[in-house]
Amino acid sequence: AVAAAGATQGTATAMTSRWQRVTGSSGANGVVLPAGPVAGQHAALINTVAATAFLLYPGTGDTINTNAANASVSIAGGAIVECIAESASAWWCYEAPAA
Repeated sequence: AVAAAGATQGTATAMTSRWQRVTGSSGANGVVLPAGPVAGQHAALINTVAATAFLLYPGTGDTINTNAANASVSIAGGAIVECIAESASAWWCYEAPAA
């Protein structure tokens, strides 16, 4: 597990494995996906804080879905998010809400 930290892409916590439990978010803290992914690479995260979102950032210069490069997306409290790399600089992520 990692605690979400930092308030920017540069200070957010880096993922340490393909499957990551995220703890300790204040709603303004974040986690960064691996930079320079290989097309087809998967990453999955679960927000273990039921009532608080965290920010998910791409690696430097990368994108998530159709957002601008380096822009974060908010992952709801208790949600699970699955990300698949489309290329070496683009992730597609979808969120399953908490049950």
